Amino acid sequence: MKLGIFKASYECGINDIRIIECINLKTLYASGNQKITNVNHLAKLEKIDADYECGINEAGIVQCMNLETLNASENPKITTVNHLAKLEMLDASLICGINDAGIVQCINLKSLDAIFNP
Repeated sequence: MKLGIFKASYECGINDIRIIECINLKTLYASGNQKITNVNHLAKLEKIDADYECGINEAGIVQCMNLETLNASENPKITTVNHLAKLEMLDASLICGINDAGIVQCINLKSLDAIFNP
């Protein structure tokens, strides 16, 4: 499928199986969607919104080496993004699982939102 941007937020009914063939996705909005848990097969993914307690955890993005933008706000399941070498923009605000140790190797970060991140 040649889809480049996909919005599958909240209770839309989209799950892992429904995006399995979307290998050309560059942007995925999965905010609050508990049914999407693994996007490792999306090798071209550059931006993902995995916020508001969505189902994606760090194991679900471990192979997303092209990610440049990640919104993990209010997602306690993502605790480290050190493997994302190309990451430039990170939203780790509110009750997020990412702490100092989880970003120590993110040397390409240009923008970090960590407001209200304890």
